[in-house]
Amino acid sequence: GRFAAVSVVSSEIAEKLRATVWNDPSRLAIHIPMGVDLRRFSASKAEDRANSVLLFVGRLAAKKGVGNLIEAVADIRARRPDIQLRIVGDGPLRGDLEALAAHRELQNTVTFTGALPHDQITREMQAATLFCAPFVIASDGDREGTPTVLLEAAASGLPIITTDVGGCGEVVANDKSGWLLPPGDVQALVKAIEDALEHPDRARRFANAGCEIAQLFSWPI
Repeated sequence: GRFAAVSVVSSEIAEKLRATVWNDPSRLAIHIPMGVDLRRFSASKAEDRANSVLLFVGRLAAKKGVGNLIEAVADIRARRPDIQLRIVGDGPLRGDLEALAAHRELQNTVTFTGALPHDQITREMQAATLFCAPFVIASDGDREGTPTVLLEAAASGLPIITTDVGGCGEVVANDKSGWLLPPGDVQALVKAIEDALEHPDRARRFANAGCEIAQLFSWPI
């Protein structure tokens, strides 16, 4: 509260600082968004995308909402037995999430790759069908800012499903450049995934729009 100015990565954080920490709408919160390296992440480098392969990349922590994604895939698999989910990353909830996947009998559907080097993450994004990041607000209030991984997925030409948490809405505009869902709503997640898989032309249109948005976040080096 004693700082004259603070730089933040999303407009939501700026608003919360003014409203709850400073209680002064005139205080200076400078919005400097996260950036994406368009040399590494590019739709032009995409391989032939697989069918029905969902991708999550991130730390396996409560605010990422990966348990909801596993539950959604368990629901969809009854109608789409070909669906696959690749979970890239590690973290404190990995054991619990692996147990959930096993409990839902998804051993042949959900793959936990663990943490991967950057070049392999690039290849994962080039090959997947759909990027899913169902973020939530954790019980301790922890939440996303503007996730770099959304920018990387958008720049890679991936259609994106995410939730309206933190600065996600600055990257994904609902029904324009992806699906922006209420956090924690598994059925909304199911519906969005099935919509994306059943309407590839719409998903491609959203992906193209997202790729244009990602260009605005380029940080030239």
